Amino acid sequence: MVYHKIKKIKGRTYNYLIESFKFRGKVHQIQKYLGTKKMKRIEIENAKEKHRDWFRYETIKKKASFSALEYKSAILSSKQLTQLETIRYTFRKFKRNLHPNEIERLERDFDIGYVYSTTSTEGNTCTLSEVTRILENHLTPKGRSLREIYEIRNFEEVLRFRKGYKGDLSKKFILKLHELVMKDIDLYTLGNFRRIEVAILGSDTTPVPAIFVEEEIDKLLKWYHKNKGKIHPLELACEFHVRFEAIHPFTDGNGRVGREIFNFMITRSGFPSFNFNVKKRDEYLDGLEMGQKGDLNPIMDYIMDNFIKQMKVRLKNNPLMKVFD
Repeated sequence: MVYHKIKKIKGRTYNYLIESFKFRGKVHQIQKYLGTKKMKRIEIENAKEKHRDWFRYETIKKKASFSALEYKSAILSSKQLTQLETIRYTFRKFKRNLHPNEIERLERDFDIGYVYSTTSTEGNTCTLSEVTRILENHLTPKGRSLREIYEIRNFEEVLRFRKGYKGDLSKKFILKLHELVMKDIDLYTLGNFRRIEVAILGSDTTPVPAIFVEEEIDKLLKWYHKNKGKIHPLELACEFHVRFEAIHPFTDGNGRVGREIFNFMITRSGFPSFNFNVKKRDEYLDGLEMGQKGDLNPIMDYIMDNFIKQMKVRLKNNPLMKVFD
């Protein structure tokens, strides 16, 4: 709660509005200077109302800056860490002020765009309006292959499973995601790691031999559990995604499964879902390839830039948008 406080320094009176908040068990304060003039009660109340949103924004920014200091990163600057934590705390505040039905509607709209992008990235030719009709109205557009229709329909179950899953990231979880992604598309390989050699089209990266796929996934999961809580959640998810796609553990569906794992990891940490924008497909794929060669900066820059833009879209016409000004 914001309260008025008078400070006297060398005989002069100074007016402040102050709000306290807790972070990691410690109390911190934010203050707004109002001047030296003696204030009436009505003037104080008007000042509280005038600066109400300012205190809300500053509290978010302070919490984000404190939280950012808890992480060290080889690829994220201190500014980027603070931006990410600002996204996390703003999203938390945003959701807290909405009714569950409103959250469900907003997330549904986001999911439709996400399904369009994640399938289009792999070559699906359905338009955004067609994806909407398939998912919202269960209509089948003309001129599209059954495979394309199934790729989109399957995401009803994929998203339901991923969002409702209560366990931690595991091999069983990854295989189940693949099973749902490939349902009615490839009955022989769904839910199983590949047993043949494959190539990543348009990439110089050579996936690990099939005989080592499961072993490499086990190593990757071990790395994840070791570094969870030590590395910033978005950096952890980004590096996991790059390494997962380099292993290319499935005959088909690697990108769609990998992007689902990425969103599972970040939403578990309180971040909003991320849409791998198909309009930036080349930037995304180039970033993946650079990451697989050891340079994670391009893919992280791609994610950071689009994450902030997507957050602003979520906050359209919401006062919390000013946090990012």
